Amino acid sequence: MMIENLKNFLLTYGLLMLVCFLSFCFALPIAAELKYKHRNKALTRLAQILITLVFTFFLTIAVLAITALIS
Repeated sequence: MMIENLKNFLLTYGLLMLVCFLSFCFALPIAAELKYKHRNKALTRLAQILITLVFTFFLTIAVLAITALIS
């Protein structure tokens, strides 16, 4: 029982870390394109943060759904 809980926790934690990494990988090219088109650095940084948060939110929902299906 304890090992099963630990395995599920590590699986969820690892998948969430992967989600954060993928979110950053998706957000950086979009923010770089925004930076190229717009010279306003604050707007570009805000857009990068918002894009990262949106990707992280949706990927986290997907990971939690997959983890719930596996358990």
